[in-house]
Amino acid sequence: MAYLDFSILRTLRLKRGLSAEDIAKTTGLTRATVLKVESMNGNPTMSTIEALAKCFYLTPSELIKMAENSSCEKAISSQMKRGPVEGQHVSFGDFEIFYFKADADLEIVSDPKFHEHSREIFYVIKGKLRATVGEEEYEMNAGDAIRFKALQNHKLLILEDSEIMMMHHNFD
Repeated sequence: MAYLDFSILRTLRLKRGLSAEDIAKTTGLTRATVLKVESMNGNPTMSTIEALAKCFYLTPSELIKMAENSSCEKAISSQMKRGPVEGQHVSFGDFEIFYFKADADLEIVSDPKFHEHSREIFYVIKGKLRATVGEEEYEMNAGDAIRFKALQNHKLLILEDSEIMMMHHNFD
């Protein structure tokens, strides 16, 4: 498990105001084991990972996922243009952000080929729109947001000139 960075445990521990001794008492591990794992000087067993995950109200797979993703990732940013919509596209491996302005009366319809294993978030920064997801309709104003499985048919009808942020993230 050398590619996993369990130093995230120290961050979790300190955010909760806990000492390594507190974690040891809660988990039944030794203080030395806790410090060894969070300083990357050991190779934790699954039972150690399970105990630490439980202590932080996580599943073992969530803790391992956090250890896999502990390094900073730089986004790829580019201008986007899809039909009448222009804006900014920011992309990570499993997460995308689209920021754009849209004029009133514009309708934006989803393209299902982009949405097999993702969720989508619509966040209205400014303006007003109607989001249709499946058979449900949502009137959205500045500050409103919704999240849904992106594979569902969905569209936006811009009711007033608007600024919108759309996000896609994987849910695997």
